[in-house]
Amino acid sequence: MRVLLACTLLLTLAACTAETEPPPGSDEAVETVESSAPPAVVAEADEMNTLDAGDEVPIEMVFTQFVEAVRTGDAEKVADFVRFPLAGAEVPDRTAFVRDFYPHYLGEHDQSFTDIITDGSPEDLVAYDDGRYYFMALDEGDCADEPECSGAAMIFYFAPEGETWQINEIQFAG
Repeated sequence: MRVLLACTLLLTLAACTAETEPPPGSDEAVETVESSAPPAVVAEADEMNTLDAGDEVPIEMVFTQFVEAVRTGDAEKVADFVRFPLAGAEVPDRTAFVRDFYPHYLGEHDQSFTDIITDGSPEDLVAYDDGRYYFMALDEGDCADEPECSGAAMIFYFAPEGETWQINEIQFAG
């Protein structure tokens, strides 16, 4: 009798916890499809889902993603953060950015700017009155002890773009 009762209890528990196929077209079916995405995509989507509809993506989140794209050397991903034509850098389109601008200024030819950008944090962003933010990658080079030498800088301007942010200008100094 105890064995029969134990088996019945186990079968009942198994039936209650078993996954069943949701009916086609139900919200549960959509959730099942969405959760089949790669874990990194799901994590990013979960982070984005903390925003209410109509809220803009925080500049800090976009800046962190930009820094990570520079850190990994992914020119295509960095180009996703840029609005073309790009002011200040004389880069008319995405192809020119990936082919010419990125490799020269942020690729293997000038590692110092890459290092400075990847050391950047959202706290380094400076707000403008017009709603934009800027980040300055300053390379003092060998100029740290020379008062008349100011080094070189790249300044990235982040502007609102719909509900997110894009780099709409890059300036050079020095």
